[in-house]
Amino acid sequence: EDELSDMPWFHVGEADIFPEEFPHFVTVAPELENAFNQQHTDLFDVNFWQQMQQQVAAGEFIHIFPYSRSQ
Repeated sequence: EDELSDMPWFHVGEADIFPEEFPHFVTVAPELENAFNQQHTDLFDVNFWQQMQQQVAAGEFIHIFPYSRSQ
């Protein structure tokens, strides 16, 4: 029943983040937006972020490689 309610049935904290909302807030130059979204759809998926949390909690070091200047 709670899940079908028109009112939230779960607590949303001030610091809570919802990856599916990222496309509304991530700013990319308009001419690059489609390419960015195609290459980085995982950033908008909660499963990706849960995996990242699990890896960090397990002590894994996650290195994010920057694009080369030519890109």
